[in-house]
Amino acid sequence: MMYSDDNKANKIRKTKKTKKTKKSKKTAIIVVAVLIVIIWLAGYIDINTRFPKAESETYNMNEWVDNGNINIRVNSAQYMDQEKVYDLYGIEPIKDTSTHYFILSIDVLNRSDNEINLAKEFYGNIAMDIYPLGYHNIGERVHREDNNVKKMLKKDEQQEVIFAFIISDGSIREDRRWMMHKSQIYMTLSNYPIHKMIMLDNIEGF
Repeated sequence: MMYSDDNKANKIRKTKKTKKTKKSKKTAIIVVAVLIVIIWLAGYIDINTRFPKAESETYNMNEWVDNGNINIRVNSAQYMDQEKVYDLYGIEPIKDTSTHYFILSIDVLNRSDNEINLAKEFYGNIAMDIYPLGYHNIGERVHREDNNVKKMLKKDEQQEVIFAFIISDGSIREDRRWMMHKSQIYMTLSNYPIHKMIMLDNIEGF
């Protein structure tokens, strides 16, 4: 009987110890979770304080947009198949026969006091976006026989530039392209701290 009482006492002590251990583990887990939330929240607040949400500036076609040293105006936007693009601009067709292009005619005006390099000031700083489809493309400058593009623009000099943005199965599958008609299509000039864009409406052939 004496051994039996000792065994019972040992079991009770072990049970209490186990409960205390479990309680300590739960407390530790809660403390760690709270610390993680506090650290994440502090980081989130810090990032949003240092990098606030970008302001949006939206412009329309045929409207001059001040973009630093240059002013930009989108004159027209067209949507055409690759055969027509080849005939007009010499872009070689690819195997994907469903390929189309958005073609933009853009005027660039040098508003600075110095001669500027178009490649540096303009070509690498624009893109076409289709939201919310996730399409983003920097495009390529194309030539027309009657469109002799200069590399350098003098003060107050204006130049028409033509850009082509490809739409293929690699960017937007053919069975999803109907969604473009329900999306925002725009040319992006900058993303941060100002999201500056020119909305592309009344696209010919679209």
